[in-house]
Amino acid sequence: MKTKLFTKNTYLGLLMALVLVLGVQGTADALTFGTSRSGDLVTVSPNQPFTITFSVNLKLPVAENPSTSEGSATDIAYASGDRTRAGNPNPITGDFSVTADADYAAGDTHYYTVKTTTTVRNTANTGDVTRTLSTRNWLTESEAYDYNDESVSITSTPTLMKGTTAVTGLVERHEESDRRLSGSVTLTGSHATPGAYDITITDNTEADDFPDDTAPSTRASITFTIFVVEGGDGTTDDDEWGFTGLTNGYRSSIYADLPITTASTSANIRVKYEVVEGSGRLYVQRGNNRKTSSARMISTSSAAVVYLDESSSTNKVRAVIAGAPAETGLFIYGEPNVEITGGNPQTGIVSQRLEDALVVRVRDGRNRTISGLPVDFDTAASGALFIPVPGTTVYVNASGVLVDAIAVDTVPKIATSTSPSPFADIIVQTDSRGEAKTYFQLGGTSVPQTVMVLAGGYRPVDPGRFSFDAITSTGRGPILSILSGDGQRTDADGEIENPLVVEVRQGRVGEIKALKPGEKVTFDTDKGTLAGHGVGSDGTVDRTTSITGRRVYGLTDANGQAAVTYYQVPNSGRDTVTARIEGSDPIVYKDEVTFNINGSGGGGGDDSRDRANDDPPVTTRGSLSISVSPDTGNTRTVRVTAQRGGTTVPGIGVRLNIDNNGATLSVNSDVTPLESRLTLPGTAGDFRLTATTTHPDYTGDTETITVTLPGTLSLALIGDQVNGQQTVQVTARNAARTLETTAVTVTLSGAGISRTVNVTGTQNIPIPLPTTSGTLTASATGYNPGSITLPARAVGTTTTTTTTTTTTQTGTAGMADSIEIDGARTLEGTANRALRLRARVVDANDRGVSGVRVTFRVLA
Repeated sequence: MKTKLFTKNTYLGLLMALVLVLGVQGTADALTFGTSRSGDLVTVSPNQPFTITFSVNLKLPVAENPSTSEGSATDIAYASGDRTRAGNPNPITGDFSVTADADYAAGDTHYYTVKTTTTVRNTANTGDVTRTLSTRNWLTESEAYDYNDESVSITSTPTLMKGTTAVTGLVERHEESDRRLSGSVTLTGSHATPGAYDITITDNTEADDFPDDTAPSTRASITFTIFVVEGGDGTTDDDEWGFTGLTNGYRSSIYADLPITTASTSANIRVKYEVVEGSGRLYVQRGNNRKTSSARMISTSSAAVVYLDESSSTNKVRAVIAGAPAETGLFIYGEPNVEITGGNPQTGIVSQRLEDALVVRVRDGRNRTISGLPVDFDTAASGALFIPVPGTTVYVNASGVLVDAIAVDTVPKIATSTSPSPFADIIVQTDSRGEAKTYFQLGGTSVPQTVMVLAGGYRPVDPGRFSFDAITSTGRGPILSILSGDGQRTDADGEIENPLVVEVRQGRVGEIKALKPGEKVTFDTDKGTLAGHGVGSDGTVDRTTSITGRRVYGLTDANGQAAVTYYQVPNSGRDTVTARIEGSDPIVYKDEVTFNINGSGGGGGDDSRDRANDDPPVTTRGSLSISVSPDTGNTRTVRVTAQRGGTTVPGIGVRLNIDNNGATLSVNSDVTPLESRLTLPGTAGDFRLTATTTHPDYTGDTETITVTLPGTLSLALIGDQVNGQQTVQVTARNAARTLETTAVTVTLSGAGISRTVNVTGTQNIPIPLPTTSGTLTASATGYNPGSITLPARAVGTTTTTTTTTTTTQTGTAGMADSIEIDGARTLEGTANRALRLRARVVDANDRGVSGVRVTFRVLA
């Protein structure tokens, strides 16, 4: 084509259209963009440089259009209709010449050549042909084109640079300037204003470079997106900050990559996303085919759309912006499966708490448990309340009250036995086992009551709800009594004839006590072995959770009865079997009975049936016991257990207090066994621990911890003098008189010494000895000081013999150099009679050295 120069700029609003001429040649569509590119979807700060790189390719290989390639056998060498760009033309042989480029014009000198060939492509003729072409008339308009003016148009708001030159106008065409762009293009840019900016690069080859001077209707193009984010800390008071598209902090997938974005009134701030649980990976995507490489943590703009590749797992993703609390989103793989696993069904007394907690377990689409998912428990029963299980995570509002829906001011809280208070609704977070549980207090009407559950947008199936029977009672909680089997003796095989059967009745309804099915009974024995045993006129077999052993758990059947069989192998004589029922924290009831085996008397025999209509049985009182771990620094581990009849009893509600200001406990209330971390202040004093319970059958306990100063320091001499120095061992002990495990800054002073050292436990430090003995003291803030007497440095002299010959010294005179046995090495003696052992310490000149400590040790 003739030489062409583009000289005008086009502006669209603030956008700048840049036309860059590329030194490439192409075919029907002029040029295309290669897949190799970099710098897309990057995030930068205002005025921070960024770099984009892209490549430009021919859409069709040069070999399919040889006449447009300078390296081909012919540039333009065909009559009208002779030229073929596709298919398999029939070659003809002969001479062929051209005197000039058919598209020749002044300035297009690199095509002004004469070419010859022995092979001519011709679709219409065969055989030997010789032709001479010298004018354009031999070519049709549709065939006469050479791609030597390919160019691209770049539309960009950020300022772009090519090298050190700002791209502000048209670059001269390929043939006439060295400023042309190559097939691989690298541009740098920057922008001062936060935002998301698209840089679009489009084929801008001139129309008269195409056949018939007609450009294609669709031009090839590529787009880069640059995110410019705000500097500083972003926004700190942004109620809209957080993940979008989540319900109560979670979202379920349909087994496809999830877009996870954040909302903020500041639309261009830097956000760090990180997968904190699960095997997922994150990436930024814009459009259908532009995305970054994936990683577990990425940093990008809040204006970017971030996707989560779940990697077939449920994931937790944390999003962080400077100056605001972090947000965590739960992304569930597939559809959650909700299962009721405990507390259903139950029977209880109206307006009282059911014995067992209501428990559900939630799994994802891969049948793996989900932790951190809010589970909503709801009931329509009038007057019913949900009571948090201590240690579970529940959701409360700013006032600390349980909520029925998660809102802006909702926060998670770990429940204790006293907080938060019971409420008509509750949302509980699943734990590490995927379980959520709550206690339930029945409403005030003796009608069947239900609790509905919603987790991850799904409800349980089969059964779909908790169901309870509520009864009226004016008496105490369930009463346990021996129904039969007490006072038996084992036979020669160690077996008893009849099972041990207990009966559980509910509190009184008028003068009649209702049988209580589904009550958990614990059977314990010391010597024998227990096994579950089915009872009941309806043929129901008790549902024991342990088949055999010294402890068996059973649930009463429809008649309120539970039973075990008993045997001894070998027959070891007298034994007892204890049956126990008890409520959970807070304790609402507890009862216990004892069967006697191979002994006199009994725990009630057949007459014990009458207990169900008389006063409750007298039970042995229990007590709480406080134990404190060995002291370690300023912390202690405090453990509270409940003891009854020589047995450790779990599940007793306890409150633990410390009466000295400055001391703190990590846990103040829980059920036994309770464990709490006690932190003491760095002061001396007595610290009194008190454990109490509201259970009527248990007494409390106290324990006093006496603390002196936090620690003590001590000094000791190690080894002998060497070159005027002595090793001093510095020891730092805590209040428990055990070695400190953290560094203590100790000051050493006296006897001409003044220095500071860091001591962890013990430290050996070389000390230069004074010329006269003196006292060295170790001191540290909060520690009893320690001291030791340093011996004087041993001083050597040069001795002259009577012949006035001066002794030559080979070492340091007067300093201990070696020790030797003075006398025989092997001695004999009489038992219980002393032997005199002598050793001699000498310096380097074999002269004796005084004032050196020598240690004698018996080895056998």
